[in-house]
Amino acid sequence: MSEAHPLTRQSPAESKRKRKHHPKSKGGCITCKKVKCDERHPHCRRCFETGFECSGYALLPPKGKKNFAPARLLPKGNVPINPFSLVRQMKGSSEDRRCFEFFCSRTLRMLSSHFDEDFWDYLLPQIAHSEDAIWHSVLALSSLHEQTLLDNEDKAEHRRYALCHYNEAVGRLKRTKVGSEQSIEVLLVGCILFICLETFLGDVQETITHLHGGIEILRSRKAHGSLPRFIRVSIEENIAPIFDHLNCSSFLYGRISPPTSDQSLATVEGEKELERFVNPRDARHSLLKLLTASQQFAAASSATSSDNAEYPHILLQKQSLICRAGRWRAAFDKLMKQPRMAGMNAQDFIKVTTLGLQHKMASIWAMNALHTNEMSFDAYVREYAEIVSLAESIINVRGPMPRHIDYSFQIQNLSPLYLTAIKCRNPTIRRKALDLLKRTPRRARFWDSDVVIKVVERVIELEEEGLEGLVDSTGKAVPSEWARIHFVTVDPSTEDSRKVTLTFRRKPSELAAHWQVKKEIYVL
Repeated sequence: MSEAHPLTRQSPAESKRKRKHHPKSKGGCITCKKVKCDERHPHCRRCFETGFECSGYALLPPKGKKNFAPARLLPKGNVPINPFSLVRQMKGSSEDRRCFEFFCSRTLRMLSSHFDEDFWDYLLPQIAHSEDAIWHSVLALSSLHEQTLLDNEDKAEHRRYALCHYNEAVGRLKRTKVGSEQSIEVLLVGCILFICLETFLGDVQETITHLHGGIEILRSRKAHGSLPRFIRVSIEENIAPIFDHLNCSSFLYGRISPPTSDQSLATVEGEKELERFVNPRDARHSLLKLLTASQQFAAASSATSSDNAEYPHILLQKQSLICRAGRWRAAFDKLMKQPRMAGMNAQDFIKVTTLGLQHKMASIWAMNALHTNEMSFDAYVREYAEIVSLAESIINVRGPMPRHIDYSFQIQNLSPLYLTAIKCRNPTIRRKALDLLKRTPRRARFWDSDVVIKVVERVIELEEEGLEGLVDSTGKAVPSEWARIHFVTVDPSTEDSRKVTLTFRRKPSELAAHWQVKKEIYVL
């Protein structure tokens, strides 16, 4: 397995210092003219460790290698990387190169989400250039994406091509030598691509399996202990946030994994949260940790009784988490008041509005933790209304995405809308949230919005059997506690990918020892 150099883990903008570039030499890095160069490709370790901008290598084939694909030179200054410059250097057939070009021109735009552009647009294409397992995964993903845009008679060939490369990627990833500097990063990138592949294939079980597998790798202290700093930074800043975001969305299937790092829960107690954000990216990294901690805490404390000896300590954790959410909001408001944030374009508006949307969701999870009845959610009618308003403003700026678009990995407002639709019993607000869910593509990341919509519609039907004169703070009729659904889980069938089992759980009263369980099979 070829070894990619650590400088491929950083964008050109992160290079702090520059030096004069010497003329091309016949061997080693062009910059290291008179100094011994370790000749690591595509950029030497010396330039990386000293902070200099490596100018690459003379494009001469190594001895004994006839079929040589030269390493790409990084652009100078802050010019963004253009993945198309890799196409002519890629190995494989003309069909492989055409498929990679489609990936660069179409699939990357579909996969790239707010604040993770560096992973998709920069890190992934370069790792695909040097790692065979990632290269085959990229080709499989590109072909499956292209398949969705073709007529039925052309789909079979693309699917065969995709599955062939997918199988090859799995085989090569299994043979990856665990323990090398690069292996952990390659395994994690492979997990992310496999999650995307299984999403296209419609296998939710395998999607979640890969998600949990990646999180287990991230949580392994042994795996991270000996990693060089540049690998750890790459994982923490570019890879772990993707797993955190996916994990926060997986609660629909009732299988939330532990956080990617124990630090996510440790920060609930006492650690001073960042009170100033330099840019929206800093705010997003902090918010992901906050959202993860809120959901994990709400799930872990759901069965905690006030009679528990640890209850005062857990209550203190909750207050600390709420204060942390408040500090994040204050820091974010300061960021938004800076002059450079004025006059945002449409994409920037969507990014910062999405952050506000997700903060509302994190706050609700934190504030409602430790409550054992569903009527406690009625206290957040204003927050639900703001979630719906923010989500609608994103859709209005972005424009409608037709339902015939089967796949989109860019939608990040599904989770807050889903939370609003099932936990807000105000009939007007929850139906508005349902309407917005119906305006999303069929699949967003590993969410199938057809299933989401079915769950919401069925929850509304079941709960509104219990309308008995109870009203919320706005005067709207809401269901009684006995009719409310506490939990919903979705279990895809292992035998028929078109079927899912929906499980609804009610608890007639706080003192009830047993759940009332209702299971229904839904055919997609």
